[in-house]
Order: sequence, then C-alpha cells, then structure tokens
Amino acid sequence: MCIRDSINAEYGEPQHSSNMGCGGSKNPSTFRGSGYHKNVCCSRRTVKQGECCAVWDGDGDYTLTEGPARLCITNSTVTFLDRFVADQGEYLKIRYRDGRKEHLRGPCAQFEDPMEHTSIEVLPAISLDAFETVVVYREIGRSNDGAKVPTQPLLIDQVIVDGPKSQRATPVTIAASESVEKRLVRGPTVFIPAANEWLHEFCWHGNDPVDKGRLIKGGLNFTKLKTVPAQLYYNVSDVRTQDDAMLRIKLMIFYHIESIQRMLDSTSDPIGDFSNAVCADVIRFVSEHSFESFLQQTNALNELDNYQVQIMTELIMTRAGHDTS
Repeated sequence: MCIRDSINAEYGEPQHSSNMGCGGSKNPSTFRGSGYHKNVCCSRRTVKQGECCAVWDGDGDYTLTEGPARLCITNSTVTFLDRFVADQGEYLKIRYRDGRKEHLRGPCAQFEDPMEHTSIEVLPAISLDAFETVVVYREIGRSNDGAKVPTQPLLIDQVIVDGPKSQRATPVTIAASESVEKRLVRGPTVFIPAANEWLHEFCWHGNDPVDKGRLIKGGLNFTKLKTVPAQLYYNVSDVRTQDDAMLRIKLMIFYHIESIQRMLDSTSDPIGDFSNAVCADVIRFVSEHSFESFLQQTNALNELDNYQVQIMTELIMTRAGHDTS
C-alpha cells in the first residue's frame, strides 16, 4: 500500500468522473473532485489552485485545505471536493447538515464540504417578462417571546428593456398572516427566491390536448401568472332544444386579470368557475328554443344579458379581480 501510494503520490490512479466531471486523473491540468477518494499510508499530495482537499487522519480529525498547497499525509483518508459554479442567471441552493438552507446569487462558486453541506444545487433564476407576475410566500421568523421578527426585503434586479442598465428595487408586501406573508413580484425582472420563500403554484382548468374545446381539471399548471388579456375555447356538448334536437355549442371566452390579490382571496380556479357558469347559461338558453328558433337566435349568445348565471359569477369575479367577455 505504501509503495503504491508513493508511485501515485501526485495524482493517483485514474478514477471514474463524478457528476461534476472532476474525478481523479493523471493529467495535472484536470481538477479533481469527489471521484477522487483514497486511503493513504504515507505520501504527499499537491492541491492545485482551484481544488479543495479534505483529509481525515487516523484519529478522525478533519482538515480542509484549499489549493495551492503541498500536503504530507500519513495514515489518512483523502478526498477532493466538488466545486459548484453559478453564473449571473443562476443561484446556488445549499443545504446544511444542521438543517439550514441558503441561496447564493450568481456569479459565485462553492465547494461542497461533506462536514457542512448535505447537498448543493445549481438552479436557474426566474425570468419574468413585463406582463408576468409570480406570487411569493415568505415565512416570518419569531423571537423567543413570540414577537414578529422584521425580515429584510430581498433585492430584485429590475431588468429595464429599453434602459442602459439594470436597476434594483424592493418588492412590496401585499398581505401578511401570523406566520407567512404574501407579496407579488412583477416583471420585467430576474427573481431569485430567498431560502425561506416559495412560489404559489396555480392549478386551473385548461384545454384538453386531444380535444381543444374540452376543459379538464388541472390542465393548466404554472407559477408565472400572465396579466395580459387571454382567451380559451370551450364547447358545451349534449345540449337539447325544446324539440329534442341534440346540439354542440362552440364558444370562445375572453378574459383578463384585473387584481391578482382579490383573485387569490376569492377563488383557486377562475377558469373552472366561469366555464361552469357559461355552461349552465347555454343549456338554459337552448332549452327555451326549438331548433329553428335557436338558429334564428344564435347571435343572442354573443350578448352578456343572456348569461344570467355568468353575470352573477362575474360579480364575484369582479371582486376576485377578473373580467370576462
């Protein structure tokens, strides 16, 4: 063992690369990572600049050395650490062995220390256009006596499309409960959540990929809420007239969001709410006419006055921040 380690004193035998692509190698220009792991009897190791080496001696003591350095090692276990790098559009999500979490905004780099870190991930930042908004929840800390501890606002890069450079702005808290506060982050911006923050996930009715005129529960799942006017196709099937004619009514519904805050307080699925109301109104309208009479009154379906259930729903949606047509 000693002779073998003496021969491979500098860079060791070839190892399979880790997920980071920095395993051990005889090539001195290659950075070693967690794929390099050896039990050393008596030898020396060169830790190049850009590398970090962890050594456990025979007594179990732990030493961390960041290059450039030259180490004399006896009766120890040697491994190298993986290095994670995040650029300007990314951040590092670090989990500590004591349960803490930390988000580091790029550009930055961090070695994954097995004594401190459970895992390190490189995650992309959230890019928002001018018509997009995300709903962010933040856990509010408390002191030992139960008093609310003020939280420092997270600075966000406001990306100005026509401007010469970026600006920084502080988001505004919209509402708060005893333990969690809610705020809106509007685009254009590049947003990175803090370690104690998470995004609201919307789950709405959406068009069936197979049948575009059919709405299915959970068809829309997203975190970026678009505030521009939108439309959807909706077919009301198996509608009977007075003379028992079976019809299928094809509709196009236009809508836009006026107040995100009121919408969140009033409904979890606005598409499902007003599609159900429209379906009830169409069935009622058709059932009051014969087939020939319905053909003559088709244009009446474009008038909101014929949507009594929808009008009541629209009053609720107006409070909820929606406008439908």
